[in-house]
Amino acid sequence: MSVAVSSGDIPRSSILIFAFDEDLNFYFVTGKASNKNKALAKNKNISFCIWENKKILIHGTGKATLLKLRKEIDLALDKLVKVAGEMKNFWPPLIHLWCQDYVIFKIKVSQLGILDLKSKKIKEINPPLTKINF
Repeated sequence: MSVAVSSGDIPRSSILIFAFDEDLNFYFVTGKASNKNKALAKNKNISFCIWENKKILIHGTGKATLLKLRKEIDLALDKLVKVAGEMKNFWPPLIHLWCQDYVIFKIKVSQLGILDLKSKKIKEINPPLTKINF
C-alpha cells in the first residue's frame, strides 16, 4: 500500500505494509521519528492506494488515528506481523523500522474507489471507477 499525507505545503508519500480488519479499518506501522508520524500529528487526513498488477486498484481516503491502548496496539501488530510473514515478494527495507521506536495508526476509511485492472483496455463509456462512500 502507498499512503500520502500532507506536511505543510509538501505532500509526502511512501510504501508500507498494511493490514485491515472486518470493519474495513486499515492499520500500518511507521517510525516514531518518521515524516508520516509528524505530518499525521498535525493533519489526520490520509489517502492510500492498494493495487495488484493486472487485477485491481483500490484507492481511498480517511482519517488516521494513532493507536494508544496496549490492547489495540497488540491486535494491530499481530495483524501486521502476519501480513509481513505471508508476503510473497517481501521487500526487506519495509521492516527496517522494527529496529527503532515505532507507532501504529488506524485508518478509518471515508471513501474507496475500486478499478478493475483485468481488462486489456479500460473503456470510458461509463466511469471505470466504482466509488463507495462510508
